[in-house]
Amino acid sequence: MAGLKNRIKSLVPDNLLLGQLVLRRASAWQQAGLIFIHVPKNGGTSINSAVYGRFMGHFRVGDIERVRPNLLRSLPSFAVTRNPWARAYSAWNFVREGSAMKDGAQIHDPARYQVPEFDSFERFVLEWLPSHDLNHEDYVFRPQLQFLLNRKGETGVSHLGRIEEPGSYLPFLEESLGRQIDIRHLNRTSDPFRYREVYTPEMRDCLTRCYAADMEKLDYDF
Repeated sequence: MAGLKNRIKSLVPDNLLLGQLVLRRASAWQQAGLIFIHVPKNGGTSINSAVYGRFMGHFRVGDIERVRPNLLRSLPSFAVTRNPWARAYSAWNFVREGSAMKDGAQIHDPARYQVPEFDSFERFVLEWLPSHDLNHEDYVFRPQLQFLLNRKGETGVSHLGRIEEPGSYLPFLEESLGRQIDIRHLNRTSDPFRYREVYTPEMRDCLTRCYAADMEKLDYDF
């Protein structure tokens, strides 16, 4: 039965599936009075849990704008960004460690990443990333701006914080919810210093080129 469901699902266009999921999540967003755009590998699982009590999925501003544009106009919304160099290392580890989490996040086709370019982080950065269109890869590899921009190419959320700086978004979050929240293990996914140890200057510059738009718009330093 599961195999049949997966085959049927594979025949349904992605946009239609996303539209259906947006409609299912709309009541939770309305009940909370807040829309959280969870950019993959940006430490949003604990935020989802604190706000909604569950994993909500990874939706782009454009997905909601296309199906329920009134929600973005009527509810406050926010997202958190992450240092692109740290995020890339986290994404590579995520894929190598089995590609699934208890919260429901997963890689769609793990087998396609069982290739030599994933044997080391250096090969991943220098060989795999530059040779792929990251806008059409699994969500964990896609640029952060793909989730954040609206159809006009502008930031489509009310507030944008940084996962490395809880003070950049917690006050907005608590004010929007009208209550204090406890976000546990917030920094477990993002050590702002450790990622530097795994980069050579060549790798640093290569990743800068691969995520050039994120680097410029989000204004992160190595």
